Amino acid sequence: MKFWGALLFVIVMISLYSKLRILIKRIILRFKLKSVCRKYNFTLHPVHAFWFLGRKGGADCDFYIETPYSVFAVKLFSVKHKSSKLIFNADGKYYTLRYFCPLPRSYIPIESRKRKLSSFNFRKNVKDSWYIKTFSDVLLVNPVCYEIRNRDKVIYSGDALFGMTLYSLSGFISKLGYEGSLAAEDVYFR
Repeated sequence: MKFWGALLFVIVMISLYSKLRILIKRIILRFKLKSVCRKYNFTLHPVHAFWFLGRKGGADCDFYIETPYSVFAVKLFSVKHKSSKLIFNADGKYYTLRYFCPLPRSYIPIESRKRKLSSFNFRKNVKDSWYIKTFSDVLLVNPVCYEIRNRDKVIYSGDALFGMTLYSLSGFISKLGYEGSLAAEDVYFR
């Protein structure tokens, strides 16, 4: 009886691993973004209560970050496995590619089902005072995977994709740090 209980526990933990990984990474994302906003005196405006748990299938962006000169409308996008490749096609569809290794040096590619990338609403609950600032539509991939491609070309953090700018969390925090340094210089030179 103990064997079956232990086996059931292992099966449940394996099936919950990817969801638990996403949850932990998103909690870390929440704390890091709040810390950056506090450091540079930016304002984080959530669109819904659990903004940091946004899904890639949702129609609206998940939160806004307002800086003195810009507004970043952010949609969260997650990849279950770190060893995956996220591939976007020209027709707006995406899929993940993983490799299964049953024996040493034998790799079997496993391709997920192709899904249509939604048209996200990046202007939900926008304040009138934001229209004098520069808007940036951001697709924030968190947790991130091994590699992201647009057709055959590798995409890096900060590259354009379907009218959005794709970022990893570290790349987005660097971008916010750059915005913060611009704001600090502006205050310094006044």
